[in-house]
Amino acid sequence: MRFRWWRLLPAILWAGALFFQSSQTTLPSSFFLFKGSDKVLHVIAYAILAVFVYIGLPKFCSYPTIIAFSFSAIYAISDEIHQAFVPGRTCDIYDWLADIIGALIGIAFFIKLKRMTKNKIQNTK
Repeated sequence: MRFRWWRLLPAILWAGALFFQSSQTTLPSSFFLFKGSDKVLHVIAYAILAVFVYIGLPKFCSYPTIIAFSFSAIYAISDEIHQAFVPGRTCDIYDWLADIIGALIGIAFFIKLKRMTKNKIQNTK
């Protein structure tokens, strides 16, 4: 079985989009609907990243959950460190916590959805 790198392309593009967004010195005020809404956006963004990584891993991968979560958590901390060097942005441990919670939620939701779909398919046979 061969690894097909292009399966990771959505994860690579999403990580690039996150990097670009965190490079901006200011964000549109429409991003923040209420106090703390930035944490919700962090959860959503890193849930998507973790799912993209999980899906992109080869089928023969032994620990896709651990790899997808670890990559997302490491990428999140690197993103927070990167923001420390962007004028007008800060490195925030609570943003990182929201990121890793998002990665956990994304992976858990995807695995649950995958199992439900598999069970539904098996029950229709």
